Amino acid sequence: MHTLFNEKVAVPSLETMTISKLNNVKMIFHTGLPPNSFQSLRKLSVSGCEILKILFPASIAKHLLQLEDLSISDCGVEEIVSEGKGVEDQTVRFE
Repeated sequence: MHTLFNEKVAVPSLETMTISKLNNVKMIFHTGLPPNSFQSLRKLSVSGCEILKILFPASIAKHLLQLEDLSISDCGVEEIVSEGKGVEDQTVRFE
């Protein structure tokens, strides 16, 4: 599956990210990313990504404790948090 960020990307200080009009990406975050890769992310806006299917793998979502604002528009998102292997044992909470 095509991802925007592969397993080598880590930006633990990034707080705001806007992604738009990516027409060839089905998943933004690779499932093999280090857990703290986006730990400071507070705001994520995704728009115009028509073939995007999965926003977060569970392995990343459970470490997004700072995420306050999530905006998705004009995307083909089927899952906000993917239901991958072992997800049933992980608690993913967005408050």
